[in-house]
Formats: sequence, structure tokens, C-alpha cells
Amino acid sequence: MAGKAAPPIPSSGSINQPSQDAPGGPETRARQAAVGRLSGLLQGKRRRKAGIWPGDPAIRFQFQVLRNDESQAAQAQAFKHFRETLELDPTLALNLQAFRDEQATQILALAMRDPEDPDLPLASNAADLRAATDQDDRASLIAQYVDLMDETDPDPGTLSPEVEREILALVKKKDGSGLAAFGSRTLASFLLSMGSPRSTSPTDS
Repeated sequence: MAGKAAPPIPSSGSINQPSQDAPGGPETRARQAAVGRLSGLLQGKRRRKAGIWPGDPAIRFQFQVLRNDESQAAQAQAFKHFRETLELDPTLALNLQAFRDEQATQILALAMRDPEDPDLPLASNAADLRAATDQDDRASLIAQYVDLMDETDPDPGTLSPEVEREILALVKKKDGSGLAAFGSRTLASFLLSMGSPRSTSPTDS
């Protein structure tokens, strides 16, 4: 029976930047100050959630949301595996489903972590994960990861004033754990929208 098609692979997304003021202007200074505060508060914070192994919930592991550079590295490895190891063209329509499965494999190899020590991957590498799972397993696992991405990083274009005020309040409280729960794309959207007329100014009470 043919394996299930993997859901769309998560990407870092794109953010429409508002027009920027002159270098050194008040909007630029506000963004730079917020970036500095967020960088310090989020040092070492990673969004994680327990995963469920398909068919065997006794196997314990965690998903960890990947940084943009990690996601890009996974995509690059997927292309490399297809072009150099399989000698296939990932852009051809007939190879598309297999390539998406390979993208999922590379992402999962980085995102699935040891539950006792999240600094360690669950599988040594993508080849080991590929050997330990079938296409249906990987489709189930990547769907769980996509769900975590959606919980962590909603569409940055839909950031509401209420969410912006909540993030600003967490920055003022120096609540790194609370900020980490919003995810990197949402926080980036907050920073980029600080100069927008609808955004809450860092000086507002």
C-alpha cells in the first residue's frame, strides 16, 4: 500500500518589513533596544514538546523547534542526498513525493531529541532515522512537528495588538520562558512591526 503523503514541510516563512526610519532614528533605536533585550532573555531557550512514536507510545522523545539555520541545513541535506546519493533531480514532478519525504526525514533527524538530554538527537543521523521508520511513520512524525510549529509560530502577518502588548509586557518582566513560547517568527514580527502606527510603543505604560 502506498505510503501517506507527508504534510507541507515547515519553512522559516517571510515577513514584510515596514518602512524603516533613518539610521539612528527613534524607531531604529527602539528596535535595536528590543532586540538586545530579547536576545538576552531568550539565550538558551528552545521550544520543546513530547512526541508520540507511531504505533509505540512507549518510545519516548521530544520535538524541538528548529532555528532557521537548522531548517536550512536540513533542506540542504535533502537536496544533497537526492542529487549526490540517489542521483535524482528533486525538482522533477515524479520525484516530488519522495523528495518531500526526504525533507521530512532530514528535519526530523534534527528536531527529534533525547527526552533525558535534549542536547542529544534521538537518532544519530538521518540515515539511522530513515532505516528505523517507514514513510507512514515519517508522515505521522512530521505532522506532529508541523503542529508544534503552528502552535509556536503562527502566521506573523496576523499579529494582533493584544499579542504585541503581551510580548511587550513579558519583555518588561524579563520573562524569557514566556517569550520563548511565542516562537522566533512571532517575536521577529513583533520587532519588525514596532515602527508601525498600530504597534504599541516600548515607552507606553
